[in-house]
Amino acid sequence: MKILVTSGATREPIDAVRFISNFSTGGTGAALADAFSNLGHSVHYLHGIGAILPTNPVRAEQFSSYADLDRRLRRRLSAEGFDAVVHAAAVSDYSMS
Repeated sequence: MKILVTSGATREPIDAVRFISNFSTGGTGAALADAFSNLGHSVHYLHGIGAILPTNPVRAEQFSSYADLDRRLRRRLSAEGFDAVVHAAAVSDYSMS
């Protein structure tokens, strides 16, 4: 199976030097990605900045804000046929834009 896993926190910019985020480490998403990979599945790992990365080789792609995550998800989902999508990312409740 081809599986997409989101993981880690979003960073919502306040201005050019500050952002609002949360304490998500991405550990759950990384563990899920490793578990799927161990079962022989193809994994695309879409992760926040600073998130824990899976130990197994997976296709990794980094996002920053909710808008960036949304854009990357839409691009991947329209271009590739995933059998499953697991959303473990800790998406912010607020945005300044």
